[in-house]
Amino acid sequence: MVAKVEKSAMRSVKKLFLVLLLLTPAVLYADVSLQTTVDKTQLAVGERLEVVVSMEWEQTQGNDIFVVHIDPPASKSLTLLDSKEMTASKLTSKGPTGTRTLRYTFMATETGDATLDPILVEYITSPDQKDPSSKRGESIQIKIISRHKGLLNKLQRIFIVLIGIVLIVGLPVFLWKKGIFRRFKKKTSPSSFTLEKEKLAKLKETRMFQTSGDIAPLYAEAERILTDYVEAKYGASEIPEELTKLYSKTVQVSERVRFSGFYPTKDEQEKFLRDIEFYFKSLIPKVSEEDEIETIDK
Repeated sequence: MVAKVEKSAMRSVKKLFLVLLLLTPAVLYADVSLQTTVDKTQLAVGERLEVVVSMEWEQTQGNDIFVVHIDPPASKSLTLLDSKEMTASKLTSKGPTGTRTLRYTFMATETGDATLDPILVEYITSPDQKDPSSKRGESIQIKIISRHKGLLNKLQRIFIVLIGIVLIVGLPVFLWKKGIFRRFKKKTSPSSFTLEKEKLAKLKETRMFQTSGDIAPLYAEAERILTDYVEAKYGASEIPEELTKLYSKTVQVSERVRFSGFYPTKDEQEKFLRDIEFYFKSLIPKVSEEDEIETIDK
């Protein structure tokens, strides 16, 4: 009978414990994340290596950490020169987040394949915690070369950059001096500039409006000629700056004549038309006597 009572009492205690466990709000300490990055994985003896360790954790009420000890990254082939530390908080989708950024500056002292041992961080989640928790980062492989080889690598990179500059800047100048561009321009057939010739012919027809005295159609037609040319020649492509300025000026003067009562003088009308004609003519290369002789020989 006594045994049954004891068993019944034990079951009641277990049930009560489970109920209390379910009703008590749980405090889950988020795991600390560590990320280690380096500014290079190959360096020469005497060069510096920058190592950054980023540490993050959720910083909610009753859920924070207190760092008690840090073993920084280390390697027998690297000497620690300097270290800096910065602690901050930021707001993320998960809520307040604590961050700790540790920066280490090392100098390479001997050649070979080196391993940067991971950082070790020990922390507690409350002042009452006796045994601290720990988190270890990741190790990183570093290749250290000799000073001589490092200098050769730097000179090689400088040489490649200089070659690139010469090719980008010097080659066009060289080709121009050798006459490559000029010869190419001479061999360009004027017959390929059909669109420009067509617009020149239409622009010539607009001069009949000058004799009538009603110049609004002249400016409207000139604007339409340029608009059609831009759409046919370039479409969605980038328009040359010179053509952009000419088109903008043409539209402005045309709108003043048609809508604001502006009446240009004959000289202004002539300059207006000649500017557009000059642009089209500048795009059509002239056939030289040399090209004509070359064409006949062929």
